[in-house]
Amino acid sequence: MKKTALLLLSLSLCYADFDTNFKQEIKKLAGIDTQIVSKNKLESFKNSYFVIAKTPSGRNFPVIVDEGGKYFIGLNNVANFSQKDSNLIQQELQKASQENKDIQDKALNEAFKQFKSSDFLFLEGSKKNLPTKIVVTDPECPYCRKHLDNIEEELKSANLKLIFAPIPSHGEIALIKSQIIMNQAPKLKSTKEKVKLLREYYRDMKLSAAELKTDYKPVESIRDRVFDTELVEAVPLVFEER
Repeated sequence: MKKTALLLLSLSLCYADFDTNFKQEIKKLAGIDTQIVSKNKLESFKNSYFVIAKTPSGRNFPVIVDEGGKYFIGLNNVANFSQKDSNLIQQELQKASQENKDIQDKALNEAFKQFKSSDFLFLEGSKKNLPTKIVVTDPECPYCRKHLDNIEEELKSANLKLIFAPIPSHGEIALIKSQIIMNQAPKLKSTKEKVKLLREYYRDMKLSAAELKTDYKPVESIRDRVFDTELVEAVPLVFEER
């Protein structure tokens, strides 16, 4: 048996079919129109369906719904399912997750096409004809530093285009470090040298008086444009360029 947490939302509506009830109750609850992507009968819950629904923005969400479309169980984490139901739910969740990722990646690609090649730091992969991934990053972000730790391994399977978008709470230091990297990288010939430069500034360090005077307005402008897309909520963000 597989454990899956559940949060119960009790809703009721009479005298309508499943699809109509479902859409009306979601509209009443969340104020949005939805469409049903898939509906599968469950063994573990009598007269209930596992439903994947889609919001107007294209996002999928999973719920368990009674056969009349009147009562909803939003998935979280506490019920026993038969193996068949567990497999079904897992498959549907994976399908919905992949669709969400495809939608997000498409939107990101459209947004980042508006940036110039000079807005990125390009790292060439170790082989020919590799795909290219875009990495939204920040020198003061601990998770971005962890990502950098394994960058040689990632370069075996993809070229990388780094774009600096320090989160506001990291202040001027993150912007200065990003600008210094962008200023110095064009002078370097190899990916190895560029990675070395990244590692020099992706750590806790005291900047020199001269470094602190760096004009970081170009990177600040890029950072603002990145977050203005409203598609980047956290860094590092990695997605494949299409």
